[in-house]
Order: sequence, then structure tokens, then C-alpha cells
Amino acid sequence: MTFHFNACRSTACAFATAMAFAVAGCTGDQVKPSYSRSSLEPVVATQVSEYTLQIQFEEPAESMFYAGGISYIVQGDTMKIVIDRCRINTSCDTMLRRHIEPGPPRPALQNIPLLAPRVVMMFADGEDQIFP
Repeated sequence: MTFHFNACRSTACAFATAMAFAVAGCTGDQVKPSYSRSSLEPVVATQVSEYTLQIQFEEPAESMFYAGGISYIVQGDTMKIVIDRCRINTSCDTMLRRHIEPGPPRPALQNIPLLAPRVVMMFADGEDQIFP
């Protein structure tokens, strides 16, 4: 699938991102990665519509924490995302809360808005471009 990005959409995305930060009260601290690359691999990004990506990753096996959602920042033509690590039975600061279904272990899925032509996932031990 070919990805097209134009200046008009860029302006709309910048506005939407600014509004998301204002509503979520997001600061740079909320996009700090907690998980290592190896704890989430494989990470797969699939474009499901012109403006939506589906992120699939392995749910880390933890007893007191869980992968509660995804937060992001947009810098120029790059959207940087991070999987937010949340403590169980407390509130979780994440921009896009993940719907978690009970059942046997399976890869986690999360849809996110596609706000830039390049998407990078940030890990505690580095970052990788996951789209395109």
C-alpha cells in the first residue's frame, strides 16, 4: 500500500496532535519508554486505513504491571510511539488506552492514528522504524 502525505494533512495532523496533548495533559515524560525491544518483539505495524495503523506486539509477562496503551509525539515527519507500562489496580497515564480482553495469552493489538509518514517505536534500549 502506498502512503501519501501532503502539506494540508500535515497542518491538520499538527493541530490534532496539539489538541491530543492538551486533552491528555501530555508532557515529554509520558513518552518515556519502559519496555525493552526484546520484551515486546515481534512488533508489527499494519496500515488498516488511510489514517489508522494497527500495532501488534507481544504482551510482556508481568504480575504487577501491564501494557496499558500507547502514547506518542510527532516531530516533523516522524511519529514516535511508546508502549506505556502501567501498574495494576491504579490509574494509568496513557494517550490511547488499550482494550484488553480476558483469555489465553495472545499478541496485543492497538489501533493508533497515523499522524506522520514515518512511525518509530521507542524502547528502553533504543528505537526502530516500524512504518513504512
